[in-house]
Amino acid sequence: MKAGVYFDLRNPPQWRQSPSRLYGFTLEACQEAERLGASSAWFSEHHLFEDDYLCAPLTFAAAVAARTRSIRLGTAILIAPLHHPAEIAEQSALVDLVSDGRLELGLGAGYRVPEFALFDAPMTARYGRTDGTVRRLRELWGKDGIRPGPIQDPLPIWLGYQGPQGARRTGLLGEGLLSADATLWGPYSDGLAEAGHPGETAKMAGGIQACDPHDRGHGKGRPDPDLGTDRAGARGDGPQVPAASRGAGQTGRRLTRSPPLPSMRSSARPRGWSSRACDCRLPASPPGTG
Repeated sequence: MKAGVYFDLRNPPQWRQSPSRLYGFTLEACQEAERLGASSAWFSEHHLFEDDYLCAPLTFAAAVAARTRSIRLGTAILIAPLHHPAEIAEQSALVDLVSDGRLELGLGAGYRVPEFALFDAPMTARYGRTDGTVRRLRELWGKDGIRPGPIQDPLPIWLGYQGPQGARRTGLLGEGLLSADATLWGPYSDGLAEAGHPGETAKMAGGIQACDPHDRGHGKGRPDPDLGTDRAGARGDGPQVPAASRGAGQTGRRLTRSPPLPSMRSSARPRGWSSRACDCRLPASPPGTG
């Protein structure tokens, strides 16, 4: 099993701090996570949130790539219908190059009306457009596509689709399913088989929400005001497995809180980062009990 960290860079009004300090500390937190053995760091995308939710996960992943050497870097997720496929292809290739082949690209269809309005993007057929983006990315990363291309061939793509229909769509595309819900294995593997994808290419894993019972929230899901709202993510299947922003409710190992970063020892621990996490792995064959 491998554990990874997940950040959305939220900065709630009740715990407001300097955004530059929050972002700088999160960069250090990713370095510390790598030093402590975390296998991956994941970043999400949303827009127009009151708490300044991270809006550019690939940009932040590039910044983390410049400060790290081995930790995998992923998006969980990037909202595909808000971006042109060529834009995603080029930015992803750049992060893969800067990181020397460490990117895991997680895509989703989105769901918030204000975000689509901000980008003048229609919400209709957003799943179909996300499917189309995946196909186009594979073309753009090919021989006659963008330059420079990514280091990884193929560059890993994960889809944050939920429910049986979403799992089957992911299987038809032959990509990884960003969910730890074991009940989705059936429709996902059916989609893989229907489209002729080898069974050994199946990748299904995701994030699990957890909280530390020893924190100030007393294990009841209340955030620690000293830590803010970011939390560690869970990863499992394969070398690295993406941390989804919505957990599947499965149990797993709880990691204890890490000590403050060396550069922060002389001051109060900044809000905005938590080392709480748990981890699970889904088998490469249909699970028995989930």
